[in-house]
Amino acid sequence: MRIAWLSDIHLNFVPHPEIEKFSHKVADCGAEVALISGDISEAPFLKEHLNIMAKSIKFPIFFVLGNHDFYRSSIEKTLNLAEEISSNSGNLVWLTAEDIVRLSDNTVMIGHESWNDGRIGDYENSPYVPADFFMIEDFMGLDKDSKLKLMQSLADKAAEHFKLTLPRACQAAENVILLTHVPPFRESCWYKGKVSDDEHQPYFASKIVGDIIREIMRDHPSNNLTVYCGHTHGGGKAQILNNLIVYTAEAAYEKPAIQRIDGIK
Repeated sequence: MRIAWLSDIHLNFVPHPEIEKFSHKVADCGAEVALISGDISEAPFLKEHLNIMAKSIKFPIFFVLGNHDFYRSSIEKTLNLAEEISSNSGNLVWLTAEDIVRLSDNTVMIGHESWNDGRIGDYENSPYVPADFFMIEDFMGLDKDSKLKLMQSLADKAAEHFKLTLPRACQAAENVILLTHVPPFRESCWYKGKVSDDEHQPYFASKIVGDIIREIMRDHPSNNLTVYCGHTHGGGKAQILNNLIVYTAEAAYEKPAIQRIDGIK
């Protein structure tokens, strides 16, 4: 089986004819499954843009959301929207709502959005202010401490999800794919060819998710975990453990792309 991995395609910046053209490209790339690791669009356009893709791509499209997918709405409304999209489509699957998805005899997949949690880098003194704080309703009007608490609560939910699903995925198959949006390790936060600095790390990484993943994979040395993530727009590969590798997407606004086409056993 061959999978096509997409990430940070930001279709809200792309004219409809170009979305259709890109969808046909994915449909004709030789893959049998598509994975999207978040930042698909923005909440008001998410359903429309995913449906355009699904019209051309007849094989399953598994997706998780990215922070931009919550823009111009709230977290709860957008999560409900993702569930609605998935429930009413034959080939669009919101992976967060799934348990363990079997892709082949030797490979299964799990996923969750995750969230940057401010636990890596220097959150307190960072001058960087992400657009999330102005574009997602839940963050609007909060002070800095409250924003951090919300970020961490969202990251903690993702960590709990993986704490439950990853050990069972390891029991189900030798190879596991984990789809998420936010890089789970400092080493996987690539930007312009380098690992991000301490000013950006609080908003680029999810330490709690990384800690959970690392611990579980140390306990399962005979399994292999491949993580596909995005968020930073800087492409890179990080070998965290002998059995744990992370691919981070390279992306640019207005230029949706296929990140990789990988074969699985």
